[in-house]
This record gives sequence, C-alpha cells and structure tokens, in this order.
Amino acid sequence: MKQNYNKRLSFKEALYNCYTNPSFKGRARRSEFWWNNLLFCMIIFSITNIEAFLSNKEGSLGSILVFLLIITALVVVYFEIAITFRRLHDIGRSGWWAGALYMMRLLNDLATQYIDYETASLLSFINVVYFVFLIGFCSMDSMKETNKYGKSPKYNL
Repeated sequence: MKQNYNKRLSFKEALYNCYTNPSFKGRARRSEFWWNNLLFCMIIFSITNIEAFLSNKEGSLGSILVFLLIITALVVVYFEIAITFRRLHDIGRSGWWAGALYMMRLLNDLATQYIDYETASLLSFINVVYFVFLIGFCSMDSMKETNKYGKSPKYNL
C-alpha cells in the first residue's frame, strides 16, 4: 500500500501498517498509533461485553467462545505493545518505557491480591501517572532525522 507521507494516515492505512508489521523494531507515526489504539479499545470493549454475556451461559460452546475471545485479546494486546514500542522509537525513546508500564501493570494485578488496600491504591496511582506520562511521549511529533531505530516514516528522509 503506497503512503502519502505529507498527510496523516487513514484508518485503513494505519491498521494495514500496524498489522503487517508485528515487529518491535522500527518506527510508527502518531496516526498509526492512535488509529490502532481506537481499534484496540473497541475490540477490548467488545470482548469484555461478549465474555460477560457468555459467562452466564452454560455449556461447552460458551467455553469455546470465551477461549477464542481470550486468544483474540492476546493477539490484539501483542500488536498494541508492538505499536507502542515503535511509536516511542519514532520520537527517539526506547520502547522499554512502554515495557516498564506493562510490567508494572502485570505486577500490580498479581500483587493486589496479597497486599493491603492502601498499598494497592498507591501502586494503581503510580501506574496511572506513568500511563499519562507515556501518553504524553506518544503524542510528541516524530523526529525528522534518522535515529537509531531507522528513517522517519513521516518525513521520509
């Protein structure tokens, strides 16, 4: 698919770029990142609602569908993490800024069962602040010049 680097990517172009590049290497434009996040939110919202509906149903068909929804969610989350890494690369930052957030979220979710309410609340607050900080990074404009992650997809230098 040929891109016009002088304009924002369309929804279709952004998703094509994202889902044909499962790599954590390279760079991604803001429009690619935000369109993918919109789709991610819609898919996760749908999966959550379908799973809640199916959890009330008994039988093997409901269990199979829930399993398929979980697999779909894992695939979507993989691409979400990959696009976030590439978006951070586009502004010259390490993708591990996002990796740290995902690891903190996982640890928070696992630890919440074993720690008191105040500590769990503090960990959740730290995650939210870090998330907002990361969104600020992802909202920054691309570096015009080539960086260690490759050429700029926006400025095509």
